[in-house]
Amino acid sequence: ADAIMLDWRTELMLGEISDANRAKLSAWLLYKNQVKAVDVTTYPEINWPPEPNL
Repeated sequence: ADAIMLDWRTELMLGEISDANRAKLSAWLLYKNQVKAVDVTTYPEINWPPEPNL
């Protein structure tokens, strides 16, 4: 997720991000937070969130 978001984060910091890329960045940040919140104690039956379909 970090590699996907890298360019968008740079665009955001430079104030050059488009509305479309801002929405993509938001979706991937939400996904990253959902992955962090996954209960891995249920291994091997972990319910991973789906990646953003952008």
